[in-house]
Amino acid sequence: MKIKLNDKDLELVYSIRTLYIYEQQMDEPLDYTKLNKLYVILSLFYCNILATLQSRHEPLDLTWDDFIAWLDTNGGYPLVYDYIIWFNKQLEIQAKLIKPVTAITEPEDKPKKKK
Repeated sequence: MKIKLNDKDLELVYSIRTLYIYEQQMDEPLDYTKLNKLYVILSLFYCNILATLQSRHEPLDLTWDDFIAWLDTNGGYPLVYDYIIWFNKQLEIQAKLIKPVTAITEPEDKPKKKK
C-alpha cells in the first residue's frame, strides 16, 4: 500500500517487524480476533508505518497524535478502509506460504524399527 506521509511517498511493508513494534507499543501480541475494533486497526496501521520507516532507516518521529492528525487530513475512514483491504491481502499471502499442519508428513524413506 502506498501512502504519502509528510510529503514522502511510502510503500508499506508488512513484516515481523510490524508485529514486534505492535507488541512493544501495546504491551501485548496482536489478537487477530479483535481486528474489528477501530483502535486495534489504527494501532496496527500506525505500527506498520513505524516498521516501514524503520526498515528504510528513516526517522521514527511520527507520534500517535501526528498519525491521527495525518489520518484526519488525508481521508480518514477511506484511508483506513484501504489499509484494511491491503492488510487482509498480506495475511492471505502469508497463509498461502504456510503449509497446513495436516500436510506435513514424515519422509517415506525413514528406516523401519526392528522388532
